[in-house]
This record gives sequence, C-alpha cells and structure tokens, in this order.
Amino acid sequence: MGLEDLETMERVFSSSNAVAGVTRYASAYHRRVFIDMFFQQWDNDKYQNLGLMLFNNYKQALSIISDDGVAVEEALQSLEIQPADLEIWHHEQMEFFETISEESPWDVHAVAYVELLQELNSAEYLLSFSSLIITHSFFAVQRLRPHLLNS
Repeated sequence: MGLEDLETMERVFSSSNAVAGVTRYASAYHRRVFIDMFFQQWDNDKYQNLGLMLFNNYKQALSIISDDGVAVEEALQSLEIQPADLEIWHHEQMEFFETISEESPWDVHAVAYVELLQELNSAEYLLSFSSLIITHSFFAVQRLRPHLLNS
C-alpha cells in the first residue's frame, strides 16, 4: 500500500466532515441518509472527473501522435533506422526488464568478494591501530618503569 492510497482515504474522510454539521442533531436514520447521499455524490463527482480526465488524455495522445509523428519519421531517416529496429529494441528491452530481477551467479560472487574485501580492509585498519596502541603503551611503561622502581 502506497502513500497515495492513504491520501485518497484522508481526502474522502476530510471532505465528509462537512456532513457532520448537518447530521449533528439529526436522528440516526436521517444521519445515515445524509451520509449515504454524500458518498453517492462523491462517487458521481469522481466518475465524472475520471471520464473528463480520460477524454483529455485521449485528445492529448492524438495530438502527440499527429505532431510528433513527423519528428519521429525525420529522426528515423536521419539515424538510418527502420521501424522494425524499434520493434526489436522494444522486445530486447522487455526481455531485459523481465530478467533484471534475477541476479547472475557471477554478480552474486562479485558482490560477496567486494564485501569481504571491505571487511578485510576494516580488520587490517583495526589491527594496525591496535598494534600502534600496544607499541606506544609498551614504550610508555618502559619509560615509567625506572621512576616506579625508585619510588
């Protein structure tokens, strides 16, 4: 479920709050009638807007086909591409997107190898840092040792 699903529900219930003022002092029966009328009107408005949107999209698609069809033909000629090539490329692209979710064994091993190299790098850094601390601690103890024995 995406955010838009919840946003739509939020819009519906937010607009249905307008019914609250009308139904506040109404009987249970009349409250249900007003709520039912509200949602019937909501549905009708949405279906009307949906039809208008589809009609506008259809007009826009026809306009794009008529206006940009000439540009596509010119591009095909200048690039020396045949419409059949576009179909082949489309099918190749569809095959690619269908198989993209499947990782090849080589990719899996390559990713695992890189992850192990990163772990090795971190371990080597910790080792050098730890050995540096131990070395400095050893020399610090050696320098303080005569002072500790004299006290």
